[in-house]
Amino acid sequence: MKRLSIKVEGIPTSYLTAGESGPLLLLLHGTYWSRVWQPVLEDLAKAGLRPVAVDLPGFGRSGGAPTPAEATVPALARWAVRFVEALGEADKPVLLGGHDIGGGIAQQMLIDEALDISSSHFEKHYEGSGGAT
Repeated sequence: MKRLSIKVEGIPTSYLTAGESGPLLLLLHGTYWSRVWQPVLEDLAKAGLRPVAVDLPGFGRSGGAPTPAEATVPALARWAVRFVEALGEADKPVLLGGHDIGGGIAQQMLIDEALDISSSHFEKHYEGSGGAT
């Protein structure tokens, strides 16, 4: 696993990744940052995927300070597309995983159809429920 950085519209954007090949699995965090995905990155890479857990603008080690208008789910979904474009992966199928608001961003990306999204995973955990529902 390694932490890398790329500029998206001139703003440094940090992300964690593992593996060197396989389909891109874009992992979108919730109220925390990309480290929420750290425990599963190596296993996802071993499964043949190339997980990329991005720090959204203003979170974790990414630069920027989004305005209220830029911090909406639709605006963050458009930003995530620009992140994938900056990686040079926009012309390939993308898998999505979302946690918390990251799930909402992933859903918006599906609605917007801006990328070839081949699969998504949405899961809601409730404290004390012992699992997902």
